[in-house]
This record gives sequence, structure tokens and C-alpha cells, in this order.
Amino acid sequence: MSGPQRILVLARTVSIMGDFAAPVALSFAVLALAPGSDAASRLALVLAAAALPQLLFLTVGGIAADRGHRRLLAVGGETAAALAEAASAALLLTHTATVGALAGLAAANGAFSAAGTPAMRALVADLAVRAGQVASVNAALSAGRAVATITGPALGGLLVTSAGPGWALAANAASYVIAAVLLTLLRPPARSAPQPAGSRPGNLSQLRNGWHTITHSVWLWPLMLYGMLFVLLVEGPYQLISPLLSRQHYGGAIAVAVSTTAFGVGSVAGSGIAWRIRPQRPLLVYIALYFLEIPLRLSWALLVPLPVLAVSAGIAGLSFAAASSLWQTVLATRIASRQLGTVAAADEAGGALANPLAIAVTAPLIAVLGARTIMAGGLLWLVVSTIALTALTAIRDPMALVPVDGKRTVSGRRRRNWEDGPLSRGCNHAVRVLRRW
Repeated sequence: MSGPQRILVLARTVSIMGDFAAPVALSFAVLALAPGSDAASRLALVLAAAALPQLLFLTVGGIAADRGHRRLLAVGGETAAALAEAASAALLLTHTATVGALAGLAAANGAFSAAGTPAMRALVADLAVRAGQVASVNAALSAGRAVATITGPALGGLLVTSAGPGWALAANAASYVIAAVLLTLLRPPARSAPQPAGSRPGNLSQLRNGWHTITHSVWLWPLMLYGMLFVLLVEGPYQLISPLLSRQHYGGAIAVAVSTTAFGVGSVAGSGIAWRIRPQRPLLVYIALYFLEIPLRLSWALLVPLPVLAVSAGIAGLSFAAASSLWQTVLATRIASRQLGTVAAADEAGGALANPLAIAVTAPLIAVLGARTIMAGGLLWLVVSTIALTALTAIRDPMALVPVDGKRTVSGRRRRNWEDGPLSRGCNHAVRVLRRW
């Protein structure tokens, strides 16, 4: 990797580490302000406050990133998020904080961070001299996220215990400042520089062009939909159910702690694998990696012993890191630079929408169906949908990723094979419905 690429990886890792430390501090701050029976509902309000602003600002940030302001957006997003987090820290340290104020500042923090996320993802492609560097940078980013997953919550808990939630949030604000300073050192090439005013499309046109790229691709929209449904049906419910099962069947938080730690270790290994492999059929490998998520979900559904749970979590962490790195590389190398920000924003928005929705829907269903039944249902969907995706020609055929003027296409016989299949006819019908909508 080059010097600017290392700076980008370091900046992103420092920022994400603060992101993982902040919820621990914020949770204990809210519980201290709202003890009693209302604590759970007020904590949920604060933690979910960023969801809607994130969706809006992801869209705005994606459009702005495609108009050529990527470094400015990345630096501005980190700086504004630092100010919002510093304000929360100041309120806590001066004993003037309220639950409403913390919720509002959490929403602002989420919005500012979301505005810079598409630009940060697009900068990976801008800073790459050749296509192979994109995969290396994404693998390094995945490794940094894995390290942050382990160290962030531990650091947050340590600061809360030793100094209090206010100082923990102040440390998170400092991480945003460090990331912003590092990002100012980047000098992206001219391809991400602002376009002349007369040649730039309007905001709505930019959004429409990005949507056109997604819906007219034989591989992009099915995989983005798959990722969103994975969060809605598998990952989101898992976040809520795993602590409940750990407390009820493993005697406390030990199972969650073991699973989270093993997942982080597996993620580091998965990032190392992603650094080295360059598959000829990246989409097929990406989907196949999701099969490695099955042991973890099955382990929780069956309430296996802790050593088995740890091994399955490590395998899932490996799958997550390798698949994430591979997916980011495919987007960065196969989507036109002028549309990458909008597509990245849509990709992020799917998860940002699905996660809180999954938690909101899962909570009442637990009382009706039971936690293990919901986990088993998500596991069934994961198996069936992953097998179905591997049957798509666009996933198995490496020629499906050949870019033509910023659009993805397949040619000749391969296109006819795709169009002749029943799965493709169903997909095309769904696209026509979406266009009419």
C-alpha cells in the first residue's frame, strides 16, 4: 500500500474504534440519568435516535461524493461528529445532561458520520494506482475494523469504569479529531476533484443515475437486496436474541463475551485471507462465504457448549471480514467513479434501515414465537437464499463483472443464458415493478 492508503486505513480504524467504544459509555450515561422502570425504553430511544438521520444523510453524502467533494466530506463528517460527541461529553462532565439532549446529539453524530461514509468508501478507489491495491486496502480496512471490534468496547468499558461516561465520550470525540487531521493529509487525484459547474448533473439527476446503475445491473441489486435481508432476518434479530439466550441458558454474559471475542479474532484472520486471494469469480466466492455464517446461528439455536460456540463465532468472523473486503473491492473496481458514492450510500442505507427495523420487529415476536424459533427461521432463510443466489448466472459467471462505460453487462451467449433462466425472469419482473414504483 502507498502512504496515502495507509493514512486512510489508520484514520478509518481510529474512527471506528471510537464508534465501538461510544455505545458503552452512552448506555451507562443514560442508565445513570434514568434509573428505574423507564431505563430500557430511554436507552432504546438514545441508541436508535441516529437511525432516521443516517438514512437521510447517507443519501445526501452519496450525491455530494459523486459531485467530487470526497476529501472535504470525509474531513467534515469526522469534524462535525467530533463536535457533537464533545458536546455530549461536556454535558455529562458538567452534570447538565438530559436524556433528550443526549438523544439529539446522538442523532447529530450519526447524521454527520453517515454524510462522510460514502466519500470514505469512494476514496479507496480514488487512491488506488492499480486494481490490485483496492483489494489490499479493503483487506486492511477490514482488519482495522476487526481490531476495533475487540478493542473499542473494552476501551469504552475501561474508561467508563475508571473515569466515567463523560471522559469516555471525550475520548471518542478525540478519535474523530485524529481521523479528521489524518484525512486532511490526503491528496486524491483529479478523478475525485470537483467537476466544472456546467458539466455537473443536478442532485436529482445524480441520484437517478445511481439508481439506474443499481437496477440495470444483473448482479448489483440482487446482492444489495440479499445483504439488506440478511441484516433484517439474521443479523438484526441475533443482536437482540444472543444476550437473552446468554443470560437464560449460559448463566450471564459469558456466552456473548466469548462469541464476540472469537468473532473479532476470526475477523482478523479473514482480513488476512482477503489480502492474499484474488478470485476469478469474486461474486460466487462472496456468496459462498455466507455459508460460513451458518454454524454460528445453528450453535445459538442449539445452545451448544461454549468451546463449540467460540469456534463457530470465529468461523463467522472470518466469513464476515473476507466477504466485506471482497464486496467493497468489487464495488470500487466495477462501479464508475462518478456513481460510486451514490451506490455506496444505497448499500449502507440498506443496513441502516434494516437493523433498527429488525430489532423493533423481533422484540414483540420473541414473546409469541420464542427466541430460538426466530433464530431458526433466520437460519432457514440464510440457507435457502444463499443456495438460490449461487444458481444465478450473473453470480457464477466472471464475465458478468466486465464494466462497459460505467455499466455492468454480460455479452452474447452468456446474456442469453441469464435471460432464459426462470430466476432471471423473476428478477427482471421485480425490477420492472420497482421502476414503475
